[in-house]
Amino acid sequence: MRELGEVLRIDEEKAYVRIAKSEHCAGCNACDMFDNGRPRELIVRNSAAAQVGDLVEIDINPKSVVKASFLIFIFPIIAMILGYVLGKHLSSHLGISAEPSGIIGSVACLALSFLAIFIYDKSFATDTPSASIIAIVKKTTTVC
Repeated sequence: MRELGEVLRIDEEKAYVRIAKSEHCAGCNACDMFDNGRPRELIVRNSAAAQVGDLVEIDINPKSVVKASFLIFIFPIIAMILGYVLGKHLSSHLGISAEPSGIIGSVACLALSFLAIFIYDKSFATDTPSASIIAIVKKTTTVC
């Protein structure tokens, strides 16, 4: 997936790039849930030696997009369903009504899934960006 963005700052081999919503995002409002429509900032590999202010083309690895989408949207739903089934199953052993037990299990597993995503993001997510700058569309001109 290709996006255009402006380089905000450089940190060693990484660039912080602000990208606006593009045609790839048409019909999807997932980012709006988190950033209220503001431009997104990505950390990317600065493989084209871009400078601050440059307009750059970014290539985002589709596998990373699918993996992130699964973790954010599908994993919590699976956890809720699993929690409901486990809660209903355990209700007979605990002597509790099945429906409330299933709901409690569902909510508990949903909370655990969010905690697992948070821990994964902070601990196990790679420090190497999965997106990289592939071209400089427009260089900034520096005035001396």
